[in-house]
Amino acid sequence: MYSRIIFILLNVMMVISYPVPKFQLIDLQNPADDSSLTKDVMIMEDIQTHYENLVDEVISSHSEDFLLSMTWSMSKDKLNTVYRPQMSMLLANQPAIHDKCLHRMPHWIGKYLHDLHSKMYGRIAPMIQDYMVSHWPSSRWYPADMTTSDIAEFLESLNHVLLTSSTTTVQMDPTLALADLAFQLQTCQHHQQQQQGKGRRWGLDFFLWGKLFGSGGGHRSESLPTSFDVDGSMKHHFYVRLLAEMRSDLVTEMHDRIDDLIPLIQDDLHDRFVDA
Repeated sequence: MYSRIIFILLNVMMVISYPVPKFQLIDLQNPADDSSLTKDVMIMEDIQTHYENLVDEVISSHSEDFLLSMTWSMSKDKLNTVYRPQMSMLLANQPAIHDKCLHRMPHWIGKYLHDLHSKMYGRIAPMIQDYMVSHWPSSRWYPADMTTSDIAEFLESLNHVLLTSSTTTVQMDPTLALADLAFQLQTCQHHQQQQQGKGRRWGLDFFLWGKLFGSGGGHRSESLPTSFDVDGSMKHHFYVRLLAEMRSDLVTEMHDRIDDLIPLIQDDLHDRFVDA
């Protein structure tokens, strides 16, 4: 599922409130018998597959395009005219950013996007399962009473839950992404300073960043600084734009593809060869 992003990374590294349900709710935890939930489970699996494919497609395509574009554009001229000024915004009052650190950007961003993809994808099934237990009417209590409007209303509500979940808001928060990138950049800068033997340490500053972020990999979401003005001075930073476009595309695709999922659910509801 991650093959396309992993391929890019390998090259780069070598480089709320819900509506009251109208029907008897599904009870996956206390089924009446082993066969009574067959149709409900089939519907749930179809919904999960739909959203997993959608999230995978949107995040993967944005990540691939961005990483390939960044990797191909890492020329000396663009390093100085585009990337260096934007990266310098993350480390105010620091020495000039070393070229080696700038060339590491695709690797750092690629890892962050890979983790974002993994966490977003991995939470789709549990969130849908939890939501359906509370909001999807059991097929044991209706033959074909759910209208197209009922299904669309359910899916729109589900879209809202997925897009406003803590997983989505945290993983796609540009402030956290910028903080992660700033930490990686400052770590690299510190390493380059040591290698060059300039004798100047960023002791206290580096120590504070280390305390904030820790030494482990992955996202550092609990105590990141919130000083990046993503609605002001950082609004046009390439990382902020990437995540904004990715989220906007998710919102659009989730809404537009409801019409693709409704007929599939209706087919499941009317399937005469599957037990209700």
